[in-house]
Amino acid sequence: MYVKCGKLEQARAIFEQSYAKDLVSWTSIVWGYAINGKTREARELFNDMPERNLISWNAMLAGYIHLFQWEEALDFLHLLRTTTKDIDHVTIGLVLNICAGLSDVQTGKQVHGFVYRHGLFSKLNVSNALLDMYGKCGNLTSARVLFFQMSQLRDSVSWNTLLTSYACHGRSEQALTIFWEMQWETQPSKFTFATLLAACANILAFEQGRQSHAFIIRNGYEIDIVLAGALVDMYSKCRCLDYALRVFEGTSSRDIVLWNSIMIGCSHKKGVEVLKFFGLMQETNIKPDHVTFQAVLTACLHEDLVELGSQYFHSMSTNYGIIPRLEHYEIMIELFSRSNQMDELDVFVKEMPFEPTIPMLTRVLDACRKHGCMRLGNWAAKQLAELNPLSELQYLKRGVNEKGRVANDVETEQIVFEDLPDGFPVQISSVVQNRGSIPLFWSQETSRLNIKPDIILSKKDQLYEATRLHFENLVKRYGNPIIILNLIKTQEKRPRESILRTEFANAIDFINKDLSEESRLKFLHWDLHKHSRSKATDALLLLGKVAAYALTLTGFFYCQVSPSLETDFSTESSSSEEVDNGELSPKNHYDVNNNGDANKFEVKPIGDGTTGNENHSGKQPMFQRGVLRTNCIDCLDRTNVAQYAYGLAALGHQLHALIQR
Repeated sequence: MYVKCGKLEQARAIFEQSYAKDLVSWTSIVWGYAINGKTREARELFNDMPERNLISWNAMLAGYIHLFQWEEALDFLHLLRTTTKDIDHVTIGLVLNICAGLSDVQTGKQVHGFVYRHGLFSKLNVSNALLDMYGKCGNLTSARVLFFQMSQLRDSVSWNTLLTSYACHGRSEQALTIFWEMQWETQPSKFTFATLLAACANILAFEQGRQSHAFIIRNGYEIDIVLAGALVDMYSKCRCLDYALRVFEGTSSRDIVLWNSIMIGCSHKKGVEVLKFFGLMQETNIKPDHVTFQAVLTACLHEDLVELGSQYFHSMSTNYGIIPRLEHYEIMIELFSRSNQMDELDVFVKEMPFEPTIPMLTRVLDACRKHGCMRLGNWAAKQLAELNPLSELQYLKRGVNEKGRVANDVETEQIVFEDLPDGFPVQISSVVQNRGSIPLFWSQETSRLNIKPDIILSKKDQLYEATRLHFENLVKRYGNPIIILNLIKTQEKRPRESILRTEFANAIDFINKDLSEESRLKFLHWDLHKHSRSKATDALLLLGKVAAYALTLTGFFYCQVSPSLETDFSTESSSSEEVDNGELSPKNHYDVNNNGDANKFEVKPIGDGTTGNENHSGKQPMFQRGVLRTNCIDCLDRTNVAQYAYGLAALGHQLHALIQR
């Protein structure tokens, strides 16, 4: 009795006074400590047991699972299997709980096989645990199939589990359908409605939530604290605060969850109401928690109440014994940043009891840039660079840094697949391209007003080490070949872009000297600005030919995924020698502008017998090797046009691959 009521001290006293400690009393006290969150004490008692049976093992394992201590549960399960060979349907259910908690669907499938082999599927707790495992792992198809197989077994727990699975994975419409189907077999519970309302809240399905509310009222369900909290949360997230307030005011019994729900809902638009609710909650002697103060501080943020927000923040620890969490510090940083209180922000950030996170430092840096606080901005930038070396690229507007990382480095993947019903093999194709700033040390003069600012090679690197590092990184990411499409100007009245063109070409030539023939960078110059203004050149047509040439060298990815989700991969692919037999195979450095009429730039496209990727009649997968890297000066307009042309050309080949198979 004392164990079930959570009165562990009284239970332990009676247990210690007992002269006949049997297996039942030992197991009961272990289970009591474990299920009430004291797993360390429970494990000590378990280790002291003079004898154990499977019920004892299951009790300890259930305690770990109850507290989501998955690693400890796994270790204990291993100990169980090495100590005793006994196992029953309760143990299997607990093992499936572990698989669900760890989202380990593969192990769960193995347990599923064990269940069928040993005839345990007829045990309702096992079949429900299987259903829960598939649902929590996101394998809704398997969950649905299993649910139909349980037609003679399932109960309200089964229905609620399936409903929760669909609701938690954003399948609100299917969850609503399951709810209506459920009523033919069993009566929905308050837990059912709470789950359904949570699903509506997550995807902002106001109409579905309102219909559920109407169903609750029509069928005479009592709206208790749990349902009221779910309704308030749903209406608040759907931005229907009047409905939320009506439900809240109509609820006589309120707990901390309900108060928090209404305050969180009002915090973005009705900050003053939140502060009123906070005062009313204190009058009811309900102690606030960290969620309460998150709502209060958010309300102060949206009402620009900096001083009051600071008072509430400090009162958390001094008046309520609540240690502020990361989210509270983030709100305060935002509050100081918006109000231009940079001195207070400086002190606040540097006195935090933990290191500032990347989002925090980014917000501080943005505030410093906006309000001109150089001292704090320099400190934040230094901290940001130490936490994440890539973060400095957000402020590197042009060129490369010493580590070979460039500004505006963007990877674009184009994916094409068939939208087929479940159970049919699905074909998938993708192609990747890259853009980035010219990998040299350069900048633009912005200290004076100039529509076309001067370009300055700010650091002469005679060995082009940073440029080399950049392309080595591309090879690691994509493999060979690396094809560079350089779109900047070749001739200008006042040299600007042409300075970079010459230096970039020199860098590629220098790097290629140390590379083998098959590893050399393939460099294409083409002045897009010049040819786009020329009536004699069809710029998009020529860019399409460049794209076809690049695809001939790199190919693209294709595979067929079977219904069992096992990809039919193969290691076969065409060799680089086959690729280089295309009609256009420059010596690694090709200037389209100096090749006479640009429209004579001929490329033999993929699919004409030049590559291993052109055979779309078989079922072997294909792989992309290498990448096309495009750049202009700012990686914007000209690069966008070129990447559009490449994507269009690639789409034709991708569709051809899907149709032919």
